[in-house]
Parts: sequence; structure tokens; C-alpha cells
Amino acid sequence: MVLWTAPRCVSTAFERSMMELENCKTFHEPYLQSFYFGAERQSERYKHFDPDEKKTYDAIGEMLEKEYDGIELVFSKDMAYYMCNHFQELIHGRLRQFQHTFLIRSPAKSIRSFYLGSINKVQPGWDYFDPDEGGFKELLELYRFIAAKKDKNPIVVDADDLLEDPEGIMRAYCEGIGVTFDRKMLEWKNRCIPEWNVCGSWHDNVRNSSGFRRKDPNKSKVIGNNNAEEEGLPDIVMQNIEESMPYYQELFKKRIAPEKAREKK
Repeated sequence: MVLWTAPRCVSTAFERSMMELENCKTFHEPYLQSFYFGAERQSERYKHFDPDEKKTYDAIGEMLEKEYDGIELVFSKDMAYYMCNHFQELIHGRLRQFQHTFLIRSPAKSIRSFYLGSINKVQPGWDYFDPDEGGFKELLELYRFIAAKKDKNPIVVDADDLLEDPEGIMRAYCEGIGVTFDRKMLEWKNRCIPEWNVCGSWHDNVRNSSGFRRKDPNKSKVIGNNNAEEEGLPDIVMQNIEESMPYYQELFKKRIAPEKAREKK
């Protein structure tokens, strides 16, 4: 099972929820290693590191394909843009047995959040915003690929729906992937997740959380129709939001409908 997403779409909270399922092994953005650090890397963000010949796309696929003792579900959360030029690998070998699902969030929220994190100079390599990492174009392209080659109707979850109704959405998601929903998926104990260390402080909010938490709408700034200067965002960010909206909107039409999710409760 793979959950494909774009940055800052509440995906790590989703992953943390899946960790509460018994007999479930989770992987945290495994293709990050090949995209940023491997010999086949497709980004210069970590160019100050020598490429690691072992972190190939094939090696990541083999890791996901393995049989794990006592494990009934292998779940991986990953960014669709990591798979640029590698979509075909998802429909060959044992990876073809994986079900592919998608998590989206309005680019007005996700890209703004990603921009703010991208200019956090405390994190090595993250001192600039790259619109190619916004992720929505690749997310839709991957959705279309999977729909054409494997599953006509992949599951799509919208992050705002998830935060508004965690139980309903997670119940509907579990039903869709054929696993039993457990109420433990809604709340968890905050703890260190070693696999997240590679991402630095990106996941601090989830690491310190105890469940899904809907943000206070009075404290959450949302990009509207104001210009870049009024929003305090550079033109490159506002343009990335605008260009990403059509991709998001197409996926949004395919999401689990909130009213259907409420029926699962």
C-alpha cells in the first residue's frame, strides 16, 4: 500500500495514524533517498553530499517488495515527485501488487507551508524554495498513470476533510484498502520516530502530537485572491500556487466525499 502526496499535505500525520494498526510495517518516504541522495538523484538540493551508489530506485523497490515476518500490511508514504521518470517501475515485479492511494491538500495551504519550511536555514540544504518540489503536477500525472495502467479509481483523500472528520475519513480509507479500522488510529502517544530524523524539524508538529488536530480557522491564514505583496509571499510562490490549483482541483473531484465518510461512522 502506498500513499502518494505532495509536501505539507498532513501526510506524516496520516502515516502516524497507520502506525497504530497491528501487523503493519510503515515506510517513511523511502524514495526520498534515491531522489535526493542516490546516484540517480534528480535534485541538486543536497549536491553538497556525494551520491550514494546504494540508494537506487531498484534498491528501494526491493526493500518494499520484501516479505516481513508477522506483517500483514506494508504501508509507504511518499512524494509523487520523487518518482519522476520512474512511474513504470510501479507496475512491474512485485511492486505491481501494491495498491496506490493519494492524499491532497489545497496548494494555497500546502505550498505556503512548504515555502516557509524551505527557507528554514537551520536545516541543511533548505535555504531556498524550489517550485519543482511543489508536487501537484506530478501527483496528478501519477494518479492518471495508475488509473490507466492499474486501478481505474484510486482512492483520494483531501487533508481538510481528514482533519474535519478523522474517524469518518479513516474508516472509509480502511474500507477502501481492505483493512479493519481501529480507533487507535485516531489517537497515539507522542514519541520519537527514528525514520523521521532524515527530515530534520519538518515533522516536529506530528512528532509531538497525540492525534489528528484541526487547526483553529481563526489562527490559520489561508491564501486568498490578494496579491503577493499583501500576502507577504514572493511571486515565485504565488505563481506556484496558481499553477498547482488546476491539478489539485481535478484530484479534489475524485476524493472520498465527506458525506460518504460520515456514513461509515
